[in-house]
Amino acid sequence: MLVNSARGRRGFTLVELLVVIAIIGVLVALLLPAVQAAREAARRSSCGNNLKQIGLSLHNYHDTQGTFPATTGFTRGWGLIPMMLPYIEQAPLHATMDFTRQVLCNNKAVLEARIPVLRCPSDPLPSILPARGFPATCPGNTLPPDSAAAVTHYLGSFGDGCIVGETLGFTNAGNASFTNFSCGGCSSGACTSAATTSLCNKPSQGFGGGQFHRGIFNYLSSASGANGTGGIRIAEVTDGTSSTIMFGHTSGIAMGFDNVWCTSTGSVNGTSLPINFNIRASIQNGGFFCPGCSMGQPWRGRGFQSHHPGGSMFTMADASVHFIAQTIDMRLYNGLGSRAGAEVVNLP
Repeated sequence: MLVNSARGRRGFTLVELLVVIAIIGVLVALLLPAVQAAREAARRSSCGNNLKQIGLSLHNYHDTQGTFPATTGFTRGWGLIPMMLPYIEQAPLHATMDFTRQVLCNNKAVLEARIPVLRCPSDPLPSILPARGFPATCPGNTLPPDSAAAVTHYLGSFGDGCIVGETLGFTNAGNASFTNFSCGGCSSGACTSAATTSLCNKPSQGFGGGQFHRGIFNYLSSASGANGTGGIRIAEVTDGTSSTIMFGHTSGIAMGFDNVWCTSTGSVNGTSLPINFNIRASIQNGGFFCPGCSMGQPWRGRGFQSHHPGGSMFTMADASVHFIAQTIDMRLYNGLGSRAGAEVVNLP
Protein backbone atom coordinates (compact mmCIF):
# COMPACT_ATOMS: atom_id res chain seq x y z
CA MET A 1 0.00 0.00 0.00
CA LEU A 2 1.29 3.48 -0.90
CA VAL A 3 1.63 5.96 1.94
CA ASN A 4 1.56 9.74 1.36
CA SER A 5 4.73 10.80 3.14
CA ALA A 6 3.96 14.48 2.63
CA ARG A 7 1.62 14.33 5.60
CA GLY A 8 4.65 13.69 7.85
CA ARG A 9 6.61 16.71 6.68
CA ARG A 10 6.56 19.93 8.66
CA GLY A 11 7.63 23.32 7.22
CA PHE A 12 8.97 26.39 9.03
CA THR A 13 6.45 28.48 10.82
CA LEU A 14 6.51 32.26 10.34
CA VAL A 15 7.89 32.74 13.84
CA GLU A 16 10.73 30.30 13.23
CA LEU A 17 11.58 31.99 9.94
CA LEU A 18 11.68 35.40 11.62
CA VAL A 19 13.93 34.05 14.37
CA VAL A 20 16.37 32.65 11.81
CA ILE A 21 16.41 35.95 9.90
CA ALA A 22 17.01 37.85 13.15
CA ILE A 23 19.91 35.55 14.08
CA ILE A 24 21.46 36.04 10.64
CA GLY A 25 21.05 39.81 11.01
CA VAL A 26 22.78 39.76 14.39
CA LEU A 27 25.65 37.69 12.98
CA VAL A 28 26.05 40.09 10.05
CA ALA A 29 26.02 43.05 12.43
CA LEU A 30 28.71 41.38 14.53
CA LEU A 31 30.86 40.45 11.55
CA LEU A 32 30.56 43.72 9.60
CA PRO A 33 32.91 45.78 11.84
CA ALA A 34 35.47 42.98 11.65
CA VAL A 35 35.21 42.91 7.86
CA GLN A 36 35.54 46.69 7.67
CA ALA A 37 38.51 46.62 10.04
CA ALA A 38 40.19 43.94 7.91
CA ARG A 39 39.64 46.00 4.77
CA GLU A 40 41.05 49.12 6.41
CA ALA A 41 44.05 47.13 7.66
CA ALA A 42 44.70 46.04 4.07
CA ARG A 43 44.36 49.61 2.81
CA ARG A 44 46.70 50.90 5.53
CA SER A 45 49.23 48.23 4.62
CA SER A 46 49.05 49.32 0.97
CA CYS A 47 49.46 52.95 2.03
CA GLY A 48 52.51 51.99 4.09
CA ASN A 49 53.99 50.26 1.06
CA ASN A 50 53.55 53.47 -0.95
CA LEU A 51 55.37 55.49 1.68
CA LYS A 52 58.11 52.87 1.87
CA GLN A 53 58.65 53.13 -1.89
CA ILE A 54 58.79 56.91 -1.59
CA GLY A 55 61.33 56.68 1.23
CA LEU A 56 63.57 54.30 -0.70
CA SER A 57 63.30 56.45 -3.84
CA LEU A 58 64.42 59.49 -1.86
CA HIS A 59 67.48 57.64 -0.59
CA ASN A 60 68.28 56.48 -4.11
CA TYR A 61 67.95 60.08 -5.28
CA HIS A 62 70.27 61.21 -2.47
CA ASP A 63 72.82 58.53 -3.35
CA THR A 64 72.85 59.76 -6.95
CA GLN A 65 72.54 63.52 -6.51
CA GLY A 66 74.15 64.07 -3.11
CA THR A 67 71.06 65.73 -1.60
CA PHE A 68 67.35 65.17 -1.24
CA PRO A 69 65.36 66.81 -4.08
CA ALA A 70 64.59 70.52 -4.15
CA THR A 71 61.70 72.42 -5.70
CA THR A 72 61.93 75.32 -8.14
CA GLY A 73 59.92 77.56 -5.78
CA PHE A 74 57.70 80.15 -7.42
CA THR A 75 60.17 80.71 -10.26
CA ARG A 76 58.95 77.76 -12.33
CA GLY A 77 56.79 76.05 -9.74
CA TRP A 78 58.08 72.47 -10.00
CA GLY A 79 57.78 70.33 -6.88
CA LEU A 80 59.67 67.46 -5.28
CA ILE A 81 57.87 64.50 -6.80
CA PRO A 82 58.70 65.20 -10.47
CA MET A 83 62.38 65.05 -9.52
CA MET A 84 61.79 61.62 -7.95
CA LEU A 85 59.99 60.05 -10.93
CA PRO A 86 62.97 58.05 -12.32
CA TYR A 87 63.33 56.46 -8.87
CA ILE A 88 59.68 55.35 -8.61
CA GLU A 89 59.57 53.63 -12.00
CA GLN A 90 58.15 56.67 -13.81
CA ALA A 91 61.12 57.59 -16.03
CA PRO A 92 58.99 57.80 -19.24
CA LEU A 93 56.73 60.42 -17.60
CA HIS A 94 59.79 62.32 -16.34
CA ALA A 95 61.14 62.41 -19.90
CA THR A 96 58.02 64.27 -21.12
CA MET A 97 58.54 67.20 -18.74
CA ASP A 98 60.25 70.43 -19.69
CA PHE A 99 61.78 71.71 -16.45
CA THR A 100 63.07 74.85 -18.14
CA ARG A 101 59.51 76.17 -18.36
CA GLN A 102 56.86 76.89 -15.73
CA VAL A 103 54.99 73.86 -14.46
CA LEU A 104 51.70 75.06 -15.97
CA CYS A 105 53.33 75.23 -19.40
CA ASN A 106 53.48 71.45 -19.56
CA ASN A 107 50.69 69.52 -21.16
CA LYS A 108 47.46 68.33 -19.65
CA ALA A 109 48.66 64.72 -19.58
CA VAL A 110 51.43 65.72 -17.14
CA LEU A 111 49.10 67.67 -14.84
CA GLU A 112 46.56 64.84 -14.78
CA ALA A 113 49.04 61.96 -14.54
CA ARG A 114 47.76 59.18 -12.28
CA ILE A 115 50.74 57.73 -10.41
CA PRO A 116 49.68 54.74 -8.27
CA VAL A 117 52.32 55.24 -5.58
CA LEU A 118 50.91 58.71 -4.83
CA ARG A 119 47.40 57.49 -4.05
CA CYS A 120 46.18 56.21 -0.67
CA PRO A 121 43.45 53.58 -1.12
CA SER A 122 41.56 54.93 1.92
CA ASP A 123 41.04 58.37 0.39
CA PRO A 124 37.47 58.61 -0.97
CA LEU A 125 37.95 61.37 -3.56
CA PRO A 126 39.04 60.90 -7.20
CA SER A 127 42.70 61.30 -8.15
CA ILE A 128 41.92 64.29 -10.38
CA LEU A 129 40.20 67.30 -8.83
CA PRO A 130 38.97 70.51 -10.50
CA ALA A 131 39.98 74.16 -10.00
CA ARG A 132 43.53 73.58 -8.84
CA GLY A 133 45.93 76.41 -7.99
CA PHE A 134 49.44 76.73 -9.44
CA PRO A 135 52.48 78.66 -8.14
CA ALA A 136 53.62 79.93 -11.55
CA THR A 137 51.74 81.07 -14.62
CA CYS A 138 52.61 80.26 -18.22
CA PRO A 139 52.74 83.13 -20.74
CA GLY A 140 50.49 82.32 -23.68
CA ASN A 141 49.36 79.04 -22.16
CA THR A 142 46.04 77.66 -23.38
CA LEU A 143 45.38 75.90 -20.07
CA PRO A 144 43.51 78.10 -17.56
CA PRO A 145 45.31 78.75 -14.25
CA ASP A 146 42.59 76.81 -12.36
CA SER A 147 42.82 73.66 -14.47
CA ALA A 148 41.98 70.23 -13.12
CA ALA A 149 45.01 68.27 -11.96
CA ALA A 150 45.95 65.09 -10.12
CA VAL A 151 46.54 65.37 -6.38
CA THR A 152 49.03 63.54 -4.21
CA HIS A 153 48.25 61.95 -0.85
CA TYR A 154 51.90 62.07 0.24
CA LEU A 155 53.96 65.21 0.90
CA GLY A 156 57.40 66.14 2.17
CA SER A 157 57.78 67.58 5.65
CA PHE A 158 58.72 71.20 6.33
CA GLY A 159 58.88 70.32 10.04
CA ASP A 160 57.83 72.56 12.91
CA GLY A 161 57.66 75.78 10.93
CA CYS A 162 55.50 78.88 10.98
CA ILE A 163 52.30 78.92 8.90
CA VAL A 164 51.30 82.38 7.70
CA GLY A 165 47.80 83.38 8.82
CA GLU A 166 47.45 80.53 11.34
CA THR A 167 45.22 81.91 14.10
CA LEU A 168 44.95 79.25 16.83
CA GLY A 169 48.38 79.76 18.39
CA PHE A 170 50.15 76.61 17.20
CA THR A 171 52.73 78.57 15.16
CA ASN A 172 51.87 82.24 15.21
CA ALA A 173 51.45 83.28 18.85
CA GLY A 174 55.05 84.30 19.42
CA ASN A 175 56.77 82.86 22.48
CA ALA A 176 53.57 81.02 23.48
CA SER A 177 53.80 78.84 20.35
CA PHE A 178 57.29 77.80 21.38
CA THR A 179 56.51 77.33 25.06
CA ASN A 180 53.21 75.49 24.64
CA PHE A 181 53.90 73.45 21.50
CA SER A 182 57.70 73.56 20.94
CA CYS A 183 57.22 75.13 17.51
CA GLY A 184 60.83 75.96 16.70
CA GLY A 185 60.00 78.04 13.60
CA CYS A 186 57.37 80.10 15.41
CA SER A 187 56.48 83.72 14.67
CA SER A 188 54.18 86.39 16.05
CA GLY A 189 52.24 86.59 12.80
CA ALA A 190 54.60 87.66 10.04
CA CYS A 191 56.27 84.38 8.95
CA THR A 192 58.82 86.36 6.95
CA SER A 193 62.13 84.88 8.22
CA ALA A 194 62.56 87.94 10.44
CA ALA A 195 62.86 87.49 14.20
CA THR A 196 59.71 88.60 16.04
CA THR A 197 60.22 87.58 19.69
CA SER A 198 63.03 86.30 21.89
CA LEU A 199 62.08 82.64 21.36
CA CYS A 200 60.90 83.06 17.76
CA ASN A 201 64.19 84.37 16.45
CA LYS A 202 64.36 82.23 13.30
CA PRO A 203 60.82 81.93 11.93
CA SER A 204 60.20 80.19 8.65
CA GLN A 205 58.80 81.85 5.54
CA GLY A 206 55.21 81.43 4.30
CA PHE A 207 54.37 77.87 5.31
CA GLY A 208 57.52 76.31 6.72
CA GLY A 209 59.88 77.55 3.99
CA GLY A 210 62.76 79.96 3.65
CA GLN A 211 66.30 80.10 4.94
CA PHE A 212 65.29 78.89 8.41
CA HIS A 213 63.08 75.99 7.34
CA ARG A 214 63.38 73.22 9.91
CA GLY A 215 62.31 70.03 8.15
CA ILE A 216 63.67 68.03 5.24
CA PHE A 217 61.98 70.00 2.46
CA ASN A 218 61.56 73.68 1.65
CA TYR A 219 58.95 74.61 -0.95
CA LEU A 220 61.05 77.69 -1.74
CA SER A 221 64.25 75.65 -1.97
CA SER A 222 65.48 76.83 -5.36
CA ALA A 223 64.04 80.34 -5.14
CA SER A 224 66.34 83.31 -5.62
CA GLY A 225 67.72 85.09 -2.58
CA ALA A 226 68.08 83.89 0.99
CA ASN A 227 65.01 81.64 0.89
CA GLY A 228 66.59 79.33 -1.68
CA THR A 229 68.42 76.78 0.45
CA GLY A 230 68.73 73.99 -2.11
CA GLY A 231 68.39 70.30 -1.22
CA ILE A 232 69.10 68.97 2.27
CA ARG A 233 71.84 66.38 2.80
CA ILE A 234 71.52 63.46 5.22
CA ALA A 235 74.48 64.88 7.13
CA GLU A 236 72.30 67.89 7.99
CA VAL A 237 69.75 65.68 9.76
CA THR A 238 71.61 65.90 13.05
CA ASP A 239 68.60 64.90 15.19
CA GLY A 240 68.88 61.41 13.69
CA THR A 241 67.25 59.92 10.62
CA SER A 242 65.14 57.47 12.65
CA SER A 243 63.58 60.30 14.67
CA THR A 244 62.97 62.86 11.91
CA ILE A 245 59.86 62.83 9.73
CA MET A 246 60.66 63.00 6.01
CA PHE A 247 57.32 62.37 4.26
CA GLY A 248 53.77 62.23 5.48
CA HIS A 249 50.14 61.88 4.51
CA THR A 250 47.46 64.28 3.36
CA SER A 251 43.83 64.09 2.28
CA GLY A 252 42.19 65.02 -1.00
CA ILE A 253 39.33 66.78 0.76
CA ALA A 254 41.19 68.29 3.73
CA MET A 255 44.00 69.97 1.79
CA GLY A 256 43.26 73.08 -0.24
CA PHE A 257 43.23 73.78 -3.96
CA ASP A 258 47.03 73.96 -4.10
CA ASN A 259 47.33 70.17 -3.74
CA VAL A 260 48.80 69.38 -7.17
CA TRP A 261 51.18 66.45 -7.41
CA CYS A 262 53.85 68.20 -9.47
CA THR A 263 54.02 71.71 -7.94
CA SER A 264 56.25 73.31 -5.33
CA THR A 265 53.30 74.61 -3.30
CA GLY A 266 51.79 71.11 -3.39
CA SER A 267 54.98 69.52 -2.07
CA VAL A 268 54.99 70.02 1.71
CA ASN A 269 53.02 69.88 4.93
CA GLY A 270 54.34 70.24 8.46
CA THR A 271 54.17 68.99 12.02
CA SER A 272 53.25 72.38 13.47
CA LEU A 273 49.52 71.59 13.23
CA PRO A 274 48.04 68.54 15.00
CA ILE A 275 47.56 65.32 13.03
CA ASN A 276 44.11 65.25 11.38
CA PHE A 277 43.70 68.92 12.31
CA ASN A 278 40.88 69.67 9.85
CA ILE A 279 39.90 66.42 8.16
CA ARG A 280 36.65 65.89 10.07
CA ALA A 281 35.60 69.51 9.56
CA SER A 282 36.30 69.22 5.83
CA ILE A 283 34.27 66.02 5.52
CA GLN A 284 31.35 67.62 7.36
CA ASN A 285 31.66 70.75 5.22
CA GLY A 286 31.85 68.75 1.98
CA GLY A 287 35.13 70.43 0.99
CA PHE A 288 38.28 72.03 2.35
CA PHE A 289 37.64 73.73 5.67
CA CYS A 290 39.56 74.34 8.88
CA PRO A 291 39.25 76.65 11.89
CA GLY A 292 40.05 80.18 10.79
CA CYS A 293 40.58 79.12 7.18
CA SER A 294 38.99 80.12 3.91
CA MET A 295 39.04 78.63 0.42
CA GLY A 296 41.42 81.39 -0.64
CA GLN A 297 43.94 80.59 2.08
CA PRO A 298 44.55 76.83 1.83
CA TRP A 299 48.02 77.05 3.35
CA ARG A 300 46.41 77.52 6.78
CA GLY A 301 45.53 73.80 6.83
CA ARG A 302 49.09 72.57 6.21
CA GLY A 303 49.08 69.69 8.68
CA PHE A 304 49.48 65.97 7.98
CA GLN A 305 46.25 63.98 7.95
CA SER A 306 44.72 60.83 6.58
CA HIS A 307 41.53 58.77 6.32
CA HIS A 308 43.08 56.02 8.44
CA PRO A 309 41.23 56.04 11.78
CA GLY A 310 43.06 57.57 14.69
CA GLY A 311 46.19 58.95 13.09
CA SER A 312 48.38 59.10 10.02
CA MET A 313 51.25 57.33 8.26
CA PHE A 314 54.79 58.75 8.01
CA THR A 315 58.12 57.95 6.40
CA MET A 316 61.10 58.81 8.57
CA ALA A 317 64.39 60.05 7.17
CA ASP A 318 65.82 56.52 7.42
CA ALA A 319 62.98 55.35 5.09
CA SER A 320 61.17 53.44 7.85
CA VAL A 321 57.37 53.80 7.91
CA HIS A 322 55.31 54.36 11.05
CA PHE A 323 51.72 55.08 12.07
CA ILE A 324 51.53 57.96 14.53
CA ALA A 325 48.37 58.50 16.58
CA GLN A 326 46.60 61.84 16.36
CA THR A 327 46.74 62.06 20.17
CA ILE A 328 50.53 62.52 20.15
CA ASP A 329 51.76 65.38 22.32
CA MET A 330 52.54 68.40 20.13
CA ARG A 331 55.94 68.94 21.74
CA LEU A 332 56.99 65.43 20.80
CA TYR A 333 55.42 65.72 17.35
CA ASN A 334 57.23 68.97 16.57
CA GLY A 335 60.45 67.42 17.84
CA LEU A 336 60.01 64.66 15.25
CA GLY A 337 59.48 67.36 12.61
CA SER A 338 62.74 69.25 13.05
CA ARG A 339 65.92 67.86 11.51
CA ALA A 340 68.40 69.77 13.68
CA GLY A 341 66.50 71.11 16.68
CA ALA A 342 68.60 69.15 19.23
CA GLU A 343 65.43 67.74 20.82
CA VAL A 344 65.74 64.33 22.45
CA VAL A 345 62.69 62.49 21.10
CA ASN A 346 61.68 58.95 20.21
CA LEU A 347 58.76 57.60 18.26
CA PRO A 348 55.86 56.77 20.59
